[in-house]
Amino acid sequence: MKIGLFTDLHYKKDPEENRKFTALAPVRLKEAMEAFRKEKIDVAVCLGDIVDKAETHEEELSCWQEILAIVKEYPFPCYFIPGNHDYEVMIGDEFCKTTGMPAYPFFVDVCDRRLLFLDACYRYSGKRYDEEGMVWTETMLPPEQIDFLKKNLVESDNPCVLFTHQNLDKFLPKDYRIKKCAQLRRLLKKSGKVKYAFSGHFHDGDDHEIGGVRYVTVPSMTDTSANNYMIMEV
Repeated sequence: MKIGLFTDLHYKKDPEENRKFTALAPVRLKEAMEAFRKEKIDVAVCLGDIVDKAETHEEELSCWQEILAIVKEYPFPCYFIPGNHDYEVMIGDEFCKTTGMPAYPFFVDVCDRRLLFLDACYRYSGKRYDEEGMVWTETMLPPEQIDFLKKNLVESDNPCVLFTHQNLDKFLPKDYRIKKCAQLRRLLKKSGKVKYAFSGHFHDGDDHEIGGVRYVTVPSMTDTSANNYMIMEV
């Protein structure tokens, strides 16, 4: 199957100087979606950090809805993972309500693949960022999400593809990695069912195979003068 991937738009109409390309998020997303349509992808996935904090919540929601309106123009489904910045502006189930996503974690079966969507935007206390405040260097999967992952890796008859905003790749800087990621990598390796794990968060992007699993970090769409997105066959 073909997946179109994009992440870290950080859309804000009046961005800070060090993020001057984020105002181009709608234009760049449209370009990516057109490429996805041309390549006849099966699904698109946004790996988080859709918007940045603005002066008012109304402005944040306006940016959010502008991005979602572009996505909805296209015939293929698009799934969203919340990023740490999304929980700076979204409260409670607002993220799921606006994107139409079910509560996390969840899975969908597409083209003989099981796609697993996890939310690692949790402080080490076990509370989500919108409850306790966002500290981007604290990221973990709560026990119920790890149980969900284990259950699906056992029960799925199909190969699995994993999606998180934060990273499991041991070669990325520690601040970007999910707590106890080594244990999670061992879980994926032992299952033998996961060949790809996709994430965003680390804006430069990266790509390493570890224990038979390819950990692909998609670069930010708006961090540089280049428009970054990916089309992957999995």
